Amino acid sequence: MKKSKNLYGITAIALVIIGFTALSLAGCSNEVDEPEPPPAEKPAGKPGTPSGPFTSIDAMGTWLYAQPANTPATAYTIKLNMGSLEEYPSQSVKNVFQSSYTKYVYLDLSGSTMSSIGDYAVGSRQSLSGCTNLTGITLPNSITIIWPETFSGCTSLKSVTIPNNVTSIGNYAFSGCTSLASVTIPNSVTSIGDGAFDKCASLTAINIDAGNTTYSSEQGVLFNKNKTTLIQCPPGKTGAYTIPNSVTSIESGDFGAFGDCTKLTSVIIPNSVTSIGNSTFFGCTSLKSVTIPASVTSIGDAAFSGCTSLASVTIPNSVTSIGHGAFEGCTGLTSVTIPNSVTSIGDGAFYGCTGLTSVMFQGTITWDKFSSSSFGGDLRDKYLAGGPGTYTTTAPADPNSVWTKL
Repeated sequence: MKKSKNLYGITAIALVIIGFTALSLAGCSNEVDEPEPPPAEKPAGKPGTPSGPFTSIDAMGTWLYAQPANTPATAYTIKLNMGSLEEYPSQSVKNVFQSSYTKYVYLDLSGSTMSSIGDYAVGSRQSLSGCTNLTGITLPNSITIIWPETFSGCTSLKSVTIPNNVTSIGNYAFSGCTSLASVTIPNSVTSIGDGAFDKCASLTAINIDAGNTTYSSEQGVLFNKNKTTLIQCPPGKTGAYTIPNSVTSIESGDFGAFGDCTKLTSVIIPNSVTSIGNSTFFGCTSLKSVTIPASVTSIGDAAFSGCTSLASVTIPNSVTSIGHGAFEGCTGLTSVTIPNSVTSIGDGAFYGCTGLTSVMFQGTITWDKFSSSSFGGDLRDKYLAGGPGTYTTTAPADPNSVWTKL
């Protein structure tokens, strides 16, 4: 009987020990730290982490709409592999971007198969114009044409990769891309339209591949291949600039070769140039001086219009005509000499020159070649009555200013 009592006692003790051990282990398990979860993945589409490739605009749009607003520095990179920027009449890349204007995007089309971009003959939705949240784009190698105004007004666009199969860049294709700092034109391009890079305020260089047989560049300025025609100075170019002696003509047009180059301070034109065309220096608000050589025979319409910092200009004795609005709005101009070679002055040639107090006429201009609105006030009448000489006024800003011959 004692033996059995001992067995019961041993059994009881064992059970107590087992229970205590179980409780201890349970308590220990509660004190052990839980394993840390794996780090959360970065949202797709951040720079360096492309989202996609998407094969439909709907899918791309659904993804983009779900993303939070960002900044140009944290633009989402989206890979889109399509044959067109328009999926169906009511859906396009342009529509998606413009309805997600707080989401900045770098668009990678390198896997797409379209042969042109921005074709208005197909529909305006093929264009990306006005997509202010587009920060950059890589075009596919299949592209041969960038149609007019395709990227116009893309104010956040900082970079664009133009593939080597592109042959044509349309009129105003990148107009108003105010963040675009530089662009490289491949050797395949044979046509660059008017104003292709107009109003690109940050653009300091238009670089041309050395193998291009149509165009060339020097100091970031665009020329024809032989550098006889200066086509466009990038609007962001700063300081002084000397046009090469090889140049015989400077592109003119709606804005001209130097149109809206607001940071240029001086320009020297070589004696190989014979005319300054329409709007050549339009809106060069920081231009303080310009050297016009004796080879120039005409100054075109609006050639220096809006050059508000231009304090003086020497018109050489070779110039025979001064076009409409040639110096209109040059508010810093205080005096000007009209040489005896000039036989005609167009409408508003010096209109709005509110600082102009002295004008010297060295020759004779007939009444029918001297527009009544060339100058403010009664200067024309006084000149026609008094002939060559120096005329002054004390109220140049007054549209009814009275001029007196010295």
